Amino acid sequence: MAQKILVIDFERCSGCRACEAACSQVREGAVKPLMARVYVMKWEEVGLYAPMLCQQCYTPLCREACPVKAISINSVGAVVVDEEACIGCKACFNACPFGGIHLDPERKRILTCNLCEGDPACAKVCYRQAIQYETVTDSTLRKKREAVKRIAELTIRVALPPQT
Repeated sequence: MAQKILVIDFERCSGCRACEAACSQVREGAVKPLMARVYVMKWEEVGLYAPMLCQQCYTPLCREACPVKAISINSVGAVVVDEEACIGCKACFNACPFGGIHLDPERKRILTCNLCEGDPACAKVCYRQAIQYETVTDSTLRKKREAVKRIAELTIRVALPPQT
């Protein structure tokens, strides 16, 4: 089976948050957006919505930061946390440069995207196709790199004061 990845096109996102609802329904059995593994950030200053989720990094910084080695890569290529081994130290949360790791506010545990074991609900419900699950090719990797670069640039522009 060919490896697949989630590719985000921020310019297509309408901010409807259907991805959050679908994710939490599949993973938690109820629509609880705070429990979703995807989070739609909005930057009103620039009129942009951005689905933030695990980028399934080739070399996951979260995995390297975990002191108990509770983070691994599953059979579909998703970075996952072993909830039994996790000690809740949040080192992975702090190490992720993309905001792809979320904290369960109720149970104080780490939430990560497991790609719905190869059938991501977020991509299925995204009517504007801002989230797509695509086979890894040079083209999809290029799209993913551009998306990551754009969100990094946007974050710096919005989060930091202008230079004088």
